[in-house]
Amino acid sequence: MAEMVAGSGALVGMPIRRGRVDIDRLTARIRLLLEEAAHQGAVALQLMVQARDAYGLADDGRDEALAGLMRDLERRLAAAEREARQRLRRSRLVIAARGRARSTRS
Repeated sequence: MAEMVAGSGALVGMPIRRGRVDIDRLTARIRLLLEEAAHQGAVALQLMVQARDAYGLADDGRDEALAGLMRDLERRLAAAEREARQRLRRSRLVIAARGRARSTRS
């Protein structure tokens, strides 16, 4: 028999066991999002500090050093974006695998 649980503005009928699995999966996805946001924030902050150095180099007329810094920042930013996509993809696979493992145990 389905137990009524609160949904988004309405009551939704679902078996309580399935509801807990859905909540676990949802909270795992939210936790993943927060972890990725924190990681990306730290990387972005490091890059921002380096980017601020570019202003000083530009003001001093150090064009060669500025060009090198800009290339390095562009390379690191592209690598950070690529890593973020890969980390998110791997994390989603782990969450999906956990969900499949739980559903086979039920």
